[in-house]
Parts: sequence; structure tokens; C-alpha cells
Amino acid sequence: MPIAKAIFRTNRIEIHGDSIIHFGNTTVVERGFKNPKIYNLINKPLPHFVIEKYKGGNLTDEDLKGKPTILNLWFTSCSPCINEMADLNDIKEKYGDKFNYIGMTFDDRPAVYDLFKRRIFKFDVLINAQKYIDKLDIEGYPELILIDKNNIVRYVDFGIMQAIDDTHKQQTLEELYKIIDKLSSDF
Repeated sequence: MPIAKAIFRTNRIEIHGDSIIHFGNTTVVERGFKNPKIYNLINKPLPHFVIEKYKGGNLTDEDLKGKPTILNLWFTSCSPCINEMADLNDIKEKYGDKFNYIGMTFDDRPAVYDLFKRRIFKFDVLINAQKYIDKLDIEGYPELILIDKNNIVRYVDFGIMQAIDDTHKQQTLEELYKIIDKLSSDF
């Protein structure tokens, strides 16, 4: 039986007890594809990494332990990635020091520097991460991954849905806040 690549976009999220239910649309875009590995990591440990930080030095998965992490995968020429940076900055402001806030890109320091001359992104940024991103089998950007304080992957989605208007955008963010609140209190 052929396997198809499908992209699922969440339109609405509901939390019922210990379940997170996504409502949305699925579009088949390619045949002969297996599911991205990152979705198979839900409720499993984040794979080990040592990746270069934009501001110098390295960060490892061990450095994240003890505090939940919001991990955003993006790249400098991805319009949806750039568009959601303001929302991610708002999330950081809302939750303060309760989380690690990590952005990860395969881009190098000069490309990121060029973007940051025009955009503010308050997350700590890891660069040159192509090998790790390949290990996670990331196929679409942006990718949003929520990890508990023990480095267990708890939530994966295609970034923050780009809303049609301000009302839908606020609903989308409120739904994401509920998930973040639940994950930060449960794990």
C-alpha cells in the first residue's frame, strides 16, 4: 500500500482532561513518504544534541533539563517562520523565566545576523543545526515542539497557525496558551 505525505494544519485545539484534540485540515502533497520521525517522538526523550549558539558557545539537550522548553525550528527565508516571531516573543513575555525558549535553524551566523538587523527574536538561537534537523526528519517549517522539564517531547505542530484576521489569531494563541499551561503544570 503506498504511503502518502500529508500536511495537517490545526484550525482549532480543545483540551479535554488529559487529551489534546486537534481539529483541522489534511492535504496530501506527495506519495511514497513515511511519517516524520518527530511525531514518533511524542512522549519520548528529545534526541541528544550539541549545537552552536548564535551568540557563541554550544547548547546541549542536557542544558534544557529542569525547565520546560519551547523549541521553534525555522529558517531565515521562511515567511511563516518570520511572521510568527512576534507571537513567539509574546509567549516569552507572557511566561517569563518558566521556560527555556530556543529557536533552531540550519542557517549560519551571517544569515541570522542579517535577519536580526530587521527582526527581533527573543529566543536563544541555535545555528548550523542541519544534521540535527535531519535527524528529527523535519519536513515543514516552522515547527513548534514543546518539551517537558525532563526533556520528554510532549507536543509537536507546524508552528503557530497563521490566522486570517486578528480575531482568529487571538483564538489560535489562546489555544496554544492553554496547551502550554497544561504541559507546564502537568510535567
